[in-house]
Amino acid sequence: MQDFYQLQQEWLVVTLLLTGIIFISVWIAYSLNIALNYLLGACTGVVYLKMLARDVERLSRQKNKSEQDSVCSVYWVDYSSNSMAAAPDYSNFFGISDL
Repeated sequence: MQDFYQLQQEWLVVTLLLTGIIFISVWIAYSLNIALNYLLGACTGVVYLKMLARDVERLSRQKNKSEQDSVCSVYWVDYSSNSMAAAPDYSNFFGISDL
């Protein structure tokens, strides 16, 4: 888990450094308005990365959750989002024949 935290910190630093460099470059090449739009998108991306890291951390803590439950939930979401006739059949793909 320590490797995960180290990788997470490295990605955050790299993302913030690239954001700063690209923000200044866009400001010089275009305008402040466009650079601020880029900065808003980059900040949204950083927030998304933090949320994703939190979800990965939470998943690593869940040791009692079986893989079949996860596959079934993916199957259920996909099945319920489509119409009954057009829903793809993932049961054979995932090796689950008794859904």
